[in-house]
Amino acid sequence: MPTLSIRQTVPLMILVPLLAYGGLTGWLAVANGHRTVDELSSLNSRTLNAQIKERLKDHLETPMLLQRFNAEAMSLGQVNLQNLEGLRRQFLTEMRLLKEIDGIELGFAETGSVQGVERLEGQSLVIAISDASTGFAKIRYATDPSGKLGKVVRVSPNYDARQRPWYRQAIRANRLTWTKPFSKFSDKKLLQICLVQPIYAQNSQKIVGVLSVQFLQANISKFLQTLKVGKSGKIFIVNRAGELVATSTVELLFKEKGAEVKLIPAIQSQDSLIRATAQHLQTQYPGFKQMPDEMLLKFPVQGDLHLAQITRYQNKFGLDWRVITVVPQKDFTAGVEATKQQSVLMGLSALGVSVILGILATRWLVRPILKLSRAAMQMGNSEFDPASLAPLTQRSDEIGQLAQVFQQSFAVVHDREQSLHTRVQELTEETTKLKHLETANRMGGTAHLRGLLARSQHLRLQVSQRTLQLPDLLRTLPFFSLANEAELSSLLALGQEQRLAPGEVICRENEPEDHFYILLAGQVAVSLEQFNLSLDTLTAGHFFGEIALLLETPRTATVKTVEPSILFVSDRRGFQTLYHQYPDLAVQIDQKVQERLDALKKLKRS
Repeated sequence: MPTLSIRQTVPLMILVPLLAYGGLTGWLAVANGHRTVDELSSLNSRTLNAQIKERLKDHLETPMLLQRFNAEAMSLGQVNLQNLEGLRRQFLTEMRLLKEIDGIELGFAETGSVQGVERLEGQSLVIAISDASTGFAKIRYATDPSGKLGKVVRVSPNYDARQRPWYRQAIRANRLTWTKPFSKFSDKKLLQICLVQPIYAQNSQKIVGVLSVQFLQANISKFLQTLKVGKSGKIFIVNRAGELVATSTVELLFKEKGAEVKLIPAIQSQDSLIRATAQHLQTQYPGFKQMPDEMLLKFPVQGDLHLAQITRYQNKFGLDWRVITVVPQKDFTAGVEATKQQSVLMGLSALGVSVILGILATRWLVRPILKLSRAAMQMGNSEFDPASLAPLTQRSDEIGQLAQVFQQSFAVVHDREQSLHTRVQELTEETTKLKHLETANRMGGTAHLRGLLARSQHLRLQVSQRTLQLPDLLRTLPFFSLANEAELSSLLALGQEQRLAPGEVICRENEPEDHFYILLAGQVAVSLEQFNLSLDTLTAGHFFGEIALLLETPRTATVKTVEPSILFVSDRRGFQTLYHQYPDLAVQIDQKVQERLDALKKLKRS
């Protein structure tokens, strides 16, 4: 396997981690940024849809409360339907209080006449009357705060309430309901939706007329146009048939079809984003049926990913709409993309700077090392000049220290070479002399060899005395000193030898233990770690661990070696055998147990 030189390794050690960590950090930053943007964009869309849904609820539930109040009062006879002036004043008061309502009308079943109040484009209120006195033309009168009729503002001939869409839908439904959108009688360019309810005579099933609370559908679009969705997002509302109810754009939402109006499907919207979103929904939910009440969609439009949040708005009086907010994802990720580009530029800049610094650092590091390498080769060939390292020895860093070591090493090697050369010469001379004295020294050499053998035997005897085996160490103890070979063999079967270095813990206080220890050589310290208190120092011939075995309690103290030590270790069964077979040992054990228990009691009392 090829190896890399220092000048290759150092730059790689700088660049590889930098590239790895820099790339990983950048990738994580971008990934986390996109994930955060997705979460924020989803949260923003859900919040915006909830705001729209709440605004729709405010707009559309107020007419419902008013309608139910008026209809109940009329059915119970609390409102005199014969007092038309009083009826108009009541409608006028309600219109002044509820700014979002476009009109209130009561159409009578017998004649098709109408009594009501309308809101004109300039938000001014007019009283609308169509009956026999007006020739069944719908005349709108200006009014003062008291409800008196003023000048004529607008006239619509041939008005029969029974022919209006709101009246016919109320009769068909025969209950409180929202109508389908239809064009306003006084302005064909505006769509209305009405909350209508049939009014019956008191205690009778005879229809007196239909009460209508009118609401301009365009008001919903005006509200949507005040909302901002990213930089280029759109909001639109569709019914169950996929037709546009309102949008945040200014496009026309209906087309006339004879006397009726037809809502434009969302897939035919003039706005390309609304049209593309509707087409995508159409592919997943044909006819916009079975669409979930709440969901977030991601889909491409012309290569750009878009997010669409769908929220359902529904009430029990016939409205079932979907509020759809769609926004390009790039509106949210523009900042992340800019950050990514900046990160790439910064990463490339850091990489370039690191390469330059790596090359400079490599040259700064490798040059003196190469000089030291050449000096080492010269030293091996005896061509080394100590003065060549003088510039390096002046440095205060590790290179300077290494150069000084090289100089010192050269001096030592040079002295050894001189000494070796001298010794070689001396050996050569000695060899020559020995050749001449070889015969004479044969007998003398034999005697010298015998002396060396005798000295070697004496040294081996001293070493064996210092390295006694376990049986010899056991015999040094007073309670085992009289044991014969058979007893000694039995004794060795009751335990085993353990050799420990200084500072090793043999046993620790408060821990369970099943061993008995006899110190054969060395020294151990006994202490209470809990109180940071030294109790005793034991030497060869002492024992410990008997209290935990006799009283079946945890260790009462911690024992640690002070110097290299040899111990004879027995388990619980071996301890019982020792205790019963060696009376002298048993007596000493009993005495030590009592002494150590008394010492522990005194220590705890203090």
